[in-house]
Amino acid sequence: DVKDVDWSNPSPLSKILQGNASKKVALKLGAIADLTDMNNCFNGCTSLVQAPEIPNSVTNMGGCFDGCKNLTQAPEIPNSVTNMSDCFQNCTSLEQAPVIPDKVTNMGWCFFGCTSLTQSSVIPSSVTKMNSCFSGCTSLTSVTLKCNYPSSTADADAFKDAFGECDSLMANSIKVPADQLQTYKDNAAMMSTTADRFIAE
Repeated sequence: DVKDVDWSNPSPLSKILQGNASKKVALKLGAIADLTDMNNCFNGCTSLVQAPEIPNSVTNMGGCFDGCKNLTQAPEIPNSVTNMSDCFQNCTSLEQAPVIPDKVTNMGWCFFGCTSLTQSSVIPSSVTKMNSCFSGCTSLTSVTLKCNYPSSTADADAFKDAFGECDSLMANSIKVPADQLQTYKDNAAMMSTTADRFIAE
């Protein structure tokens, strides 16, 4: 229970990682029965270069690898995961995104600041929130979205700034569902991009 966590008293693993900041670390998790929440699990672990295998029971990976600036390869994301908000935020060494499972709904800030990311995986149709998802991904050259743009103006912020500062995205570099093309073009400014970058898949 989060209420019972004493944040001032780090775990033995956290003490080891914090005490050896200059060492590069690859972790392997043992079996953890019924683990569902890995929220902020490795947040700020700058020594982490290789991620552990994520258990199939996990649903929440919000902020899991946030700030892991030496992480070069993402782990396989289990099909159980629904929340990837902030998951790889500021992972500046990450070059390729993992496959995004079909149950993921929240990708807000997921790859924010991943300056080495050149290619994104397909964003599934299940995604309803991707605000600032790729903001600051200055090396990103292409994206494929299977998801619909929010149909309600009340939900428009759900995709706000999704492509802010994505300076390597050129014309026709963001593929979207054909029946959504005009909607995406009309809302390009909300997503901090330009209409000519969208093309029908």
